Amino acid sequence: MPFDGGFSGGASQITALQDFNAQLSSTFGWSSATAYAHEGVSGMNGRTDDGEYFYQADFQTVLNFAETNGMSRYTFWDLNRDRECNPPSDNGDLSGECSSVTQNPYDFTKYTVEFAGATPPTSPPTTPPATGSASPTSGTGGSCATAWSASSAYTSGQQVSYNGDNWTANQWNDDEVPGGSSGAWTSDGPC
Repeated sequence: MPFDGGFSGGASQITALQDFNAQLSSTFGWSSATAYAHEGVSGMNGRTDDGEYFYQADFQTVLNFAETNGMSRYTFWDLNRDRECNPPSDNGDLSGECSSVTQNPYDFTKYTVEFAGATPPTSPPTTPPATGSASPTSGTGGSCATAWSASSAYTSGQQVSYNGDNWTANQWNDDEVPGGSSGAWTSDGPC
């Protein structure tokens, strides 16, 4: 969440994301690409309580960076503020009901929607799949999708195989076992 900490605009947010990527790579021994695949960003639309401003152009800059680097998540805080204040000029206060910048309703939401429609990054797991994962030839139905991995993050619509069934993600999830109580996956039947 690169805001309320001396940040201002898209360039400073990208610097924060790069610095965090370096910390992830150093801490876990990951490549930069693997670290980005585990990294996400939650920005703030409009004016923050620290007086920082993030405009639509800033959101586009960060979205381009997130997509280019294969980040796993892109969102913002908060949807309730995704409209122009009345009057539209900044009144010097943070509002929980509007962004304090000139905009059309839901201008900032459009960037999150664009990210959700982007092709999610795919890379083979760096460790073997969890015990009980289906092999490509197990099951009795059609072909199996790539085996689910506890070390991967998944976005809505991605497909995996687990315990002889194919599964489709209902939402973004990380370490949610297909068929588990979270409801993050829908069974597509045997494979």
